Amino acid sequence: NNQLRTTRGTFKYTNLIIAQGSEPYLPKQIPSNSCWRINNLDAWTGLSKELSKEIQQKVVIVGAGMIGCELAEDLNRAGHKVTMINRDPFPLVTLLPEVAANYLVEALENLDIIQYSNTQISKISKSAAGKKIIKLDNGTAIEYDQLIVATGLVTDNRLATQAGIEFNNGIAVNPKNLQTSHKNIYALGDCISINGNPCRFVEPIQKQASSIASSILELNLKEYEHTS
Repeated sequence: NNQLRTTRGTFKYTNLIIAQGSEPYLPKQIPSNSCWRINNLDAWTGLSKELSKEIQQKVVIVGAGMIGCELAEDLNRAGHKVTMINRDPFPLVTLLPEVAANYLVEALENLDIIQYSNTQISKISKSAAGKKIIKLDNGTAIEYDQLIVATGLVTDNRLATQAGIEFNNGIAVNPKNLQTSHKNIYALGDCISINGNPCRFVEPIQKQASSIASSILELNLKEYEHTS
């Protein structure tokens, strides 16, 4: 029926564009009230306020993707003692070959950033003295002041599932025009996947929007070229 039902009424459409974004993924063994997930200004402001209370704090970062590595370097430069926990064998595992990643590992070590690879958090608790403790699945115990989770993003699949739209690590779209498995529904931004690979980068969004607009209007057709 080309209708979108919402909590504020039902809207008819000729073409529909889904841009629902994503949210930080939280490993099930980490309680949501025990960590920071830096994906909006309020979260960043809250973390900054806590970090300003003491000159040097023990900060643990879970995840060694682009966000995790960048935060580690920034917080290290700000004077905090940083530990990184990575479930993969080396940082930026989906972006760098191992030989290049080894240079990054060395650079982080030279900054005195502690790194634990091929491991995950198994438990979060407090010591008898009231100190916050992380225990890893390799048996290591780490005392910390602030815990930041940077383990990637996920997008909600409920809207796509209810509409019968193909979902594969995100709303699956045609790589040339961002059309979903429904011919008059498109998607862009953090919520999409191309050939099963999530597309969660800011830079391509303007190009995606331009391609969708071109396709809908059937004017100056511009095929989207995915480069990330």
